[in-house]
Amino acid sequence: MLQIALPHLRVAASSALVIILSSGADTRIINSGWMPYCVSKAALSRYLQCLAHEEDGSQIKIRGACPGVTRTPIAKDMLAGKYKNIMRDDEIEIFLQWSKDESFVQPQGWSGDVVGMMAADSLEGAKHGELEYYDIQVSGVEYKFL
Repeated sequence: MLQIALPHLRVAASSALVIILSSGADTRIINSGWMPYCVSKAALSRYLQCLAHEEDGSQIKIRGACPGVTRTPIAKDMLAGKYKNIMRDDEIEIFLQWSKDESFVQPQGWSGDVVGMMAADSLEGAKHGELEYYDIQVSGVEYKFL
């Protein structure tokens, strides 16, 4: 879809910003049974880098964000025991502990804050063609826990 929109962005805007959400799973293997997720996030992160290279010198800026551990449907399913025969018990235990100590974040919290800051060009240090691992790199965001 973005490939269809790019020609229009190039001629219609004096400047444009594309924000891509990926995951920290793009560069590290997190858990057993997560190969499809990790591979798809790695492809998305590489797409961001290639797209930024192709748009160097244009008015279109490409930025990416990777949230921390987020309470998504996959995490909820994991906590409900649906990954018992896919993930190792010690890996599931880590997520159970994160859930107890509120290490999961609300997607609408961190993700919305960081995307909003990127869109407003107020995220310090955000660069064209780079991913921000905002649970580590981004300061000044009010983090909201479940």
